[in-house]
Amino acid sequence: MVGLRNGYLLALKEDFSPVAKTQHCENGQAITVIKFSPDDSLCAVGGKDGTIKIYDAISNFKRTRTKVIIEDNHSSKAITDLEFILNRMYLIVNYNF
Repeated sequence: MVGLRNGYLLALKEDFSPVAKTQHCENGQAITVIKFSPDDSLCAVGGKDGTIKIYDAISNFKRTRTKVIIEDNHSSKAITDLEFILNRMYLIVNYNF
């Protein structure tokens, strides 16, 4: 799994062959954090633009309907950390403000 500086997410197999490539941040801002759920079925990706998207790791990283946008009055809202708790029921988010 690679988060590219141009906002793309590249998922690779163990042999480095590509599984999926998707544009996470539409505005080209960098991906800042990638975390998997405890059962490895979901992948949460946070961006410098304050968005968090959840991908289904079992279905070739197709994006789920879940999308979180951090909105506040601060100039920087980059997601700095994500953590799944209670076996993927909740997502804890830390961001710069």
